[in-house]
Amino acid sequence: MLKRIYIHNYKTFVNFEWSPPRVCALVGENGSGKTAFIEVLWTIRELVVEGKRIDETSLAASRTAWLAEPEQIIEMALDHDGHRFLYRLECLHGARAPELRSIARWA
Repeated sequence: MLKRIYIHNYKTFVNFEWSPPRVCALVGENGSGKTAFIEVLWTIRELVVEGKRIDETSLAASRTAWLAEPEQIIEMALDHDGHRFLYRLECLHGARAPELRSIARWA
């Protein structure tokens, strides 16, 4: 179960942190970030589960348009069978191809 997510420099998300309740629904106006939020989860799945390379995902083209920072960060805390799993993804966009650092551990 998703306990916490932090998204920085992804489309409309800048320093966004959310700890969802046990049951919730994503609702909001058009353009408020519902689809972008699901895309973040999907991109993490592509990288972790499917083993895709960063250039095979939409991450590189999804930086916040008005933010001039080269780094995107996504952090997730998940609970599974009484254990907490922490995942942090850092994507640095520079002159060369994007560099990806990911850290995963059981807490």
